[in-house]
Amino acid sequence: MTNRETPATIGQRILALRRTAGMSQEALAAAVGVSRQALGKWEADQSLPGLDNLLALAEALHTSCDELLTGRPLSSEQPPAPSLSAEGMQALLDARETRETKRRRISLAAGGGVALVLAAALLCVGLYAGSRMDDLQNRIDGVNGQVAGMQGTLQAQVDSMTNRVQTMLDEQNSLAAGESHSYSEWESGSRTLLLTARVTAKQSVPGASARLIVTATYPTDTHSAVTLEMTDEGGGVFTVSGRVATADELTATFQLESPDGTVQNQQLWSDYAPHGQFEPIVELGGGIDGQLIRFETQNGQIRFDGDVGLSLGATEYAWPVEAEMQLEIGGQVVETFPIPELYKDFVPTEDSYTGDQAVFVGSTVTYFWTPQAHPWKADQSVIITARVVDSQGNVYERQMELIS
Repeated sequence: MTNRETPATIGQRILALRRTAGMSQEALAAAVGVSRQALGKWEADQSLPGLDNLLALAEALHTSCDELLTGRPLSSEQPPAPSLSAEGMQALLDARETRETKRRRISLAAGGGVALVLAAALLCVGLYAGSRMDDLQNRIDGVNGQVAGMQGTLQAQVDSMTNRVQTMLDEQNSLAAGESHSYSEWESGSRTLLLTARVTAKQSVPGASARLIVTATYPTDTHSAVTLEMTDEGGGVFTVSGRVATADELTATFQLESPDGTVQNQQLWSDYAPHGQFEPIVELGGGIDGQLIRFETQNGQIRFDGDVGLSLGATEYAWPVEAEMQLEIGGQVVETFPIPELYKDFVPTEDSYTGDQAVFVGSTVTYFWTPQAHPWKADQSVIITARVVDSQGNVYERQMELIS
């Protein structure tokens, strides 16, 4: 039994459609006219694209704004067009409201204080004539509106000036005139990628040495860092190739050391979950709608009433080729559930023109299994293990402990 699921968030849908289109982050970012880091934040649901960027995304991905925002695919009669319906606009507004609610901070603004003072003054003046209270209230509302408008305009101008100044300072203090980097050779066992980078220093300093410090940030807000010594290619160009740990975010800092010992640093990039383009989805869970598998232990047996679900998904680089689930009681494997012919779900056809394999990317397939009844003792553990091998030979294991 299989069940295909649609990516749940706007970021996940952008990622899925990009992979389906066979585009890299750099290529899609260039087509939209934004930086690769901005696109990475959209795909990681850390920010939302503006309306102009949304239209450019839809055009570049040959889809509609509605599919990006709601997940509803185009019908066969509906040509792909970067249009936006009322439903799509509501989905975008809902997403923005959700994000703003998470980070909104309430503060008293100076302009608001001015409005209150003016309001109080007007009220005091109006006390001598009760018949003019309505007129005074209207004036108060008008002053409040004017102050709010002025405050918003001033804040926008201050933000713009701050951004310009910061950009100028960053350019003046920058060490690198340019950089390029890429990831390859994913290893699931060590959870590392091969990082290849090239950095051109803004000024060539004879005898200078350089290194790249790559910091990994994990979901628990912990960090680890690796320092990669760079090779001086001459003319201020430094290169490096080395393995780095994968995490929710990888941040690279370029460090340049002059012959006199002076050390300067500049952060070059932050990449969000770069291993996501290499690592297939492998999730072991219980049943449909997140309900865990049900079981009972009576008369020296364990009986199951419900499904164990193994969800698998492909990337453009790797897809599942072997998978099985095992039931282990008291340290012994008592039942195995193999999942044959995975290629039918992930590599269904060959392109008749190029001969290349077509891979389903951006969706998942869930396989369900209900174990049989087995003898069981009160002191025995009960564990379900899933083992998956991808097309690159990487092995993934997931476990679900029912009884410890």
